[in-house]
Amino acid sequence: MLFTVEGFWLLGQDVDAVYLGFVFLATVLIYSTHRIIGIKKLAVVSEQGRFQVIKKYRHHLHIYTAISLVGMLWLLPQLSLLVILSLLPLGVVSILYTLPFLGGARLRDLHYIKIVLIAIVWSGLSVLPILLHQGISVPLAFVFMEKMCFMVAITIPFDVRDLGIDGGLKTIPQLLGINKAYNLAYLLLGMGWLCLCLALVSGAGIVAGLRIEWLLAIGIIHLLTFALLRVSKGKTSDYYFSGALDGTLILRGIILYGVMLFHY
Repeated sequence: MLFTVEGFWLLGQDVDAVYLGFVFLATVLIYSTHRIIGIKKLAVVSEQGRFQVIKKYRHHLHIYTAISLVGMLWLLPQLSLLVILSLLPLGVVSILYTLPFLGGARLRDLHYIKIVLIAIVWSGLSVLPILLHQGISVPLAFVFMEKMCFMVAITIPFDVRDLGIDGGLKTIPQLLGINKAYNLAYLLLGMGWLCLCLALVSGAGIVAGLRIEWLLAIGIIHLLTFALLRVSKGKTSDYYFSGALDGTLILRGIILYGVMLFHY
């Protein structure tokens, strides 16, 4: 959620509660549906770790799915037609990522693109408010690329963790090996920060909140994320991945909010 809010912070505008609420409910819907379908495809390992928890509380997932769907239908008429049409491509990717359509396969079951699809959707949701307000620009493209790099970097360790359960699915760690996959994650963090530097240089003032303070804050966030990625190597704990690595998105939001609050 905080990742999505960044778009409004960069615009220097108040957060659109309807947009944010719709994105939140859509996220709950997609993740709940993904877990419901995914646990059936992983029957062999469904007694291990998080799969046991998901299986135990699978009926809760149905409730979350129903509530989020009703909430989305209630918020939908409150969104402008332009926002709805802009969200549609990201929604289609999310649905096809979750629901089988290619002879029982999902988009996530195609080789190498699983984490890229996740990064595209999350990054797209975050920059969409800027895109709708200011249109396409070079700085916005660089902002989008920073978010893409960050999302792919923090997701690579998840593919490393899942090497034993991905079956025949080819992933980046399988292609490069674990060490090179982690090196790629580190490289992406550096590239992401460089993209933000280029965004600032190419269009200072075009994106209102993109200032040197924001750039420095993102640099700190990427360094902290680098440390967490290093520690994750060799770990399999669901608590570490769901708490620390996923938590980088929360940490990022908290740090950026602090910068925005005290310096803007």
